[in-house]
Amino acid sequence: MNRKEIKEQAKKNLDGKWGGAIIIFLIYLVISIGISATGIGILFTSVLTIAMLNAFLKGRNQNDYNPSDMFEPLNYNFTNKILLSLIKNIYIFLWSLLFIVPGIIKTYAYALCEYLAIKHPEWEYKKCLQESQNMMKGHKFELFILQLSFLGWDLLSVFTLGILQLYVAPYKFATLAIYYEQLEQDYTSVYNVE
Repeated sequence: MNRKEIKEQAKKNLDGKWGGAIIIFLIYLVISIGISATGIGILFTSVLTIAMLNAFLKGRNQNDYNPSDMFEPLNYNFTNKILLSLIKNIYIFLWSLLFIVPGIIKTYAYALCEYLAIKHPEWEYKKCLQESQNMMKGHKFELFILQLSFLGWDLLSVFTLGILQLYVAPYKFATLAIYYEQLEQDYTSVYNVE
């Protein structure tokens, strides 16, 4: 996959629609901070992430970023999404105990499980984790490089006291939504997976 093309496509998708994308990110940020202050953050952060990712996936496909799309995935199989969050974090933690590198590898192996939970809400958490690992075979380093390409923006946002993240975060999430969709399309066409 061409990283530059994916990022250009994300910018094109956001063109004229930055307001909705920024509001989605702000809702995610405010609720995340509130949840982490209560001590139950680990259970609900991934569910909130799924909500935000859903809004960015729909925004890409509907050519509009609507904050109300955040709450759609919370209506179905909510317990499964909490289990997905919990099990994913436990697995990554346990792999990290074997030194840091296995934990990083598993973090990338499970990178798509939230997207899969959105696209296939009927799937149990185990299937989301397994399919994410299958889809990421041979793509972990590629995703790492894609995420690393935002490092300059992230460092620059430090000098703006984080205000620049109002541009960077939506750009990053829009890019990752395109990356996921292209990877899923390649995966399903090669392996005839539904």
